[in-house]
Amino acid sequence: DPSMLWRRILPHLVSRIVFTGAGGLDVLADGVGFVLSPRVSFLERDSSSSSTTDRGIHHSKNEPLGRSGLHRLHVICGESTCSRLAGYLRFGTTALVVALSEAGLLPSRVRLAQALPSMREIARDPSCRAQVALQRGGASTAIGIQRRYLELAERHRRADFMPSWAGDVCDRWRETLDLLEHGPDAVATRLDWAIKRVLVRRHVARRGFDEERLRRWTPILEKLGL
Repeated sequence: DPSMLWRRILPHLVSRIVFTGAGGLDVLADGVGFVLSPRVSFLERDSSSSSTTDRGIHHSKNEPLGRSGLHRLHVICGESTCSRLAGYLRFGTTALVVALSEAGLLPSRVRLAQALPSMREIARDPSCRAQVALQRGGASTAIGIQRRYLELAERHRRADFMPSWAGDVCDRWRETLDLLEHGPDAVATRLDWAIKRVLVRRHVARRGFDEERLRRWTPILEKLGL
C-alpha cells in the first residue's frame, strides 16, 4: 500500500544521508556551516504532492511509470553524487528496505518523533553522532537507525522476497557504517560529503580561518553589509 510504505521507510530516508549526502554549505543557516546534505535545507514536510514548492522527503504524486498494478516510489530528498559507493548504497539499501517493508518486516525502535527536524539535525553533524528523538522515547544516532535496518536485512538476506545481490549490499553497508563510527576522516576518500568536507576545510584554512570562527563571524559581517 503506497500510503503506508513511505511511512515505514521514512526513518531510513532520513538517516541514510550519512552515506548518500552530497555535502556542501548550508546557505540558509546563520553563518557558514558544512552539512552532509544541502538539499535538506529546502525540504519542508515529511510528504508532499509538490516537488517545486513545499517539498517533502517523500513525494506523494501518483505518477506510475510502469505497468498496471505497480506504483512509483518517488523521493526527492536524494542528491546527485559522484562516489560509486554512495550511489550503490543509496539504491541498494533503499531497495532492501522497501523489500523488507513490503514483506511486513520492520526493525524495532526506529520511528522518529519528528522526521524533518531529525533530518536537519543529522545533516548538520559531520561526526554522525547527533542523537535524534524516537517516537516511543529515547534517542538514536543516524548510524544506530541504519544498523537496525541492516541487521534486519542481514537476517533475511536469503529470503525469497530479497534480491540475489542482497548479501553484497549488506556487506558494503556494514563496512561503511563501521567506518563512519570512526568519524568523517575514515570515509574522506569514499563518500561525497566527506570528500567535500576535506576540500572546504583546506580552502578555509588557506585563507586564515577555521570552521568555528567562520560560523561565528558570518552573521556579523552580513549586518555590516560586508
